[in-house]
Amino acid sequence: MKQMARSADGPGERQLVGELIGYCNRISAHAGDTLDVMVHTDQAEYEASVVRMIHGDRNPASPGLREEDVASIRAVRRPGRQQVTRTGSYAFIADCPALARLESVTAVAWIFPTRVAGGEVQGLISRSSLPEGKGFTFAIDESGHLVFSCQLASGKTLELRSDTALTPRTWSFVAAAYDSSSGAVTLYQAARTAWGHGQAVTEANWGPGELARTGAPLLLAAAGWERPEGGRPGWARGCYNGKLGAPLLFDRGLSVREIALVHQARAGGGGSADYPQGLVGQWDFALNQHSCAVRDTAGQGLDGQLVNMPARAVTGHTWTGREGDFRLAPSEYDAIHFHADDIEDADWQVDFSLGLPAGLRSGVYAVRLRSGTLEDRIPFVVIPSAAKESILVVLPTMTYVAYANLALTPECQPGRPDSWNPPRSRWEDLMDAHPEFGRSLYQRHDDGSGICYSSPRRPVLSLRPDYRTSLLDAPRHLGGDLYLIDWLETLGFDYDVATDDQVHALGSDYLGNYSAVLTGSHPEYCTYEMITAYESYVAAGGRMMYLGGNGFYWVTSVHPERQDVIEVRRGNGGTRPWESEPGELHHSTTGEHGGHWRGRGQIPNRLTGVGTASEGADGCSVGYRRLAASHDPRVAFIFDGVEDEIIGDFGLVMGGAAGDEVDRADLGLGTPPETMVLATALLSEHYSVLLEDRISWRSDRRQGEPRADMTYLENDAGGAVFSVSSMSWLGSLSHADYANNVSRVTANVLRRFTCEPRSTAQTEGRICPTA
Repeated sequence: MKQMARSADGPGERQLVGELIGYCNRISAHAGDTLDVMVHTDQAEYEASVVRMIHGDRNPASPGLREEDVASIRAVRRPGRQQVTRTGSYAFIADCPALARLESVTAVAWIFPTRVAGGEVQGLISRSSLPEGKGFTFAIDESGHLVFSCQLASGKTLELRSDTALTPRTWSFVAAAYDSSSGAVTLYQAARTAWGHGQAVTEANWGPGELARTGAPLLLAAAGWERPEGGRPGWARGCYNGKLGAPLLFDRGLSVREIALVHQARAGGGGSADYPQGLVGQWDFALNQHSCAVRDTAGQGLDGQLVNMPARAVTGHTWTGREGDFRLAPSEYDAIHFHADDIEDADWQVDFSLGLPAGLRSGVYAVRLRSGTLEDRIPFVVIPSAAKESILVVLPTMTYVAYANLALTPECQPGRPDSWNPPRSRWEDLMDAHPEFGRSLYQRHDDGSGICYSSPRRPVLSLRPDYRTSLLDAPRHLGGDLYLIDWLETLGFDYDVATDDQVHALGSDYLGNYSAVLTGSHPEYCTYEMITAYESYVAAGGRMMYLGGNGFYWVTSVHPERQDVIEVRRGNGGTRPWESEPGELHHSTTGEHGGHWRGRGQIPNRLTGVGTASEGADGCSVGYRRLAASHDPRVAFIFDGVEDEIIGDFGLVMGGAAGDEVDRADLGLGTPPETMVLATALLSEHYSVLLEDRISWRSDRRQGEPRADMTYLENDAGGAVFSVSSMSWLGSLSHADYANNVSRVTANVLRRFTCEPRSTAQTEGRICPTA
């Protein structure tokens, strides 16, 4: 049993050597709130202060790192503390009288192991205190065989291993039984295949003896519970990779015949009336798929909680393929997919709490940590309690979380030219070195399944003000959006800053407090509530500046119990890094069909006039060439003071305003016919068009061009949307000391959107009357 505990440590036990890293308990807060700050360092002490972030790009050609110390928050010195990140999902059922009475036991489940011989013990059902090993563990051993271990009250430790290895990615009915009066112990397994149920039984007799008493919790999908000294919360070891469904617990050691009867009953999802006596726990995973709670339907009060967000709404052993929506055939979704590398909350100890002064202005801030040459900036956003300005910048924090800890290197773009191969950044090397911080929604678990949940309650190294990606040799995400903050500051615009969370929770009423709403460079991930909020805002006369590319693409939902957690299912269409398993396209958190928003209707084009067209990274972003519509008197205000026919053939992101991921107008995909296409940028052959634009080689639909379209759209209520359709646009704002045509166009639109009251616009029927 002790050996099992050691082999189950896994990658989450790594120590960070020579680093200073932290995270906050949330991304955004109001002035007057308190943030908890978690910090790791092996240094003796560090200094923590708060800065307001203005610009994050350290490129010598840029304005450089710009930040302001917040004098109202006193810097503090703190002793260093080493933190440990433990990954792995499981279900936790607290110790209770029904468990305390266990002298004999039978544990039963259907399992679909996805990483069988992984070199680590993977628990299925256990109640074992570690490291002493009191209690029992039913698990898969390092070589892929079932194993049952227990410690008796006498102190004797015993173990039985099955003779037959499990078959990966195959449903098997498994059971382990120990009878304390006779000493009989049994391992039972039966694979469910198209050719029948091949049973394998391994038996032994250890002699009479009760299970050792332990106060450990009952764990599903983990091998045992370690409780450290000093009163700290414990943690599970030996987490399982695979689906687990229909688990049962008996307080008797069932015979082989009785186990076979349970097998027969559970093969079709039978109820407790079909079981032998002694049922203590029965967990129905088909219930409350949106929740982190698992319900015990045996009536013994053994309800549990899921830890680290295993995947719910996944097919179980009875799935027929008749329905692909778990809500329409719930009994066929009685399973949860656990992973040894799941992580929602790193669960570091709080180093200090940060009180935000009541008068702190809205903006982007960071907790700056320093110790010798080590430095880190943990970002957070101070959101306004009430609108104080006419401009609202909405930072796409759901996109930040979706990309969490993804090292975007040039290898991510296979079509790039060989000449484009910038050096890796420090942050990318650190992400690769510490997989225990968790991966992004673009990556897969170690068992090959796609990652569908993400949370910021962990060190997110890609969420740093000075983060640069070698894919672009430039900032991306927060670092890229700070280009906009820097520009607003430099040109003297007053603004508030919010995050996706506020738009999701508060809707168009929240947006309606502002004359103009500006997006960040990459609002790719958005919920239905967010899209509805933007549409309603514009329909009621609001003005929106879509200052990015690849916006409003993936259907995203928010966990109803864990508001920091987002969910994405990749569906079977769209340009995707992985594909959801058959029957698992619906979000567990909301039940809605996942995939990209274009698959749910013409939503992106309908909202902004454009939709995602292409992506690439060739080191040669380009400018936009103005079209005839740009000379229309109705949009003269946009190009006031701009004589150039090429807009943005310069910039900090690969040298131009159009690049990285871009959008285009398309009437066939929902672009309103009133949309004015003002300018377009044609990208190189190194840019790939979307998979959904390449249906078949005989498709009647014209294949989408790799281009970015600058568009303008307005309605009779005075609402308007200006779209630049490129993630690189913001990187061109500071060129030539901000005196350039990208800066001028952006300022022209923003001034018009904010200087004219909505009432005037509604009276005149448009916000840009003909000159």
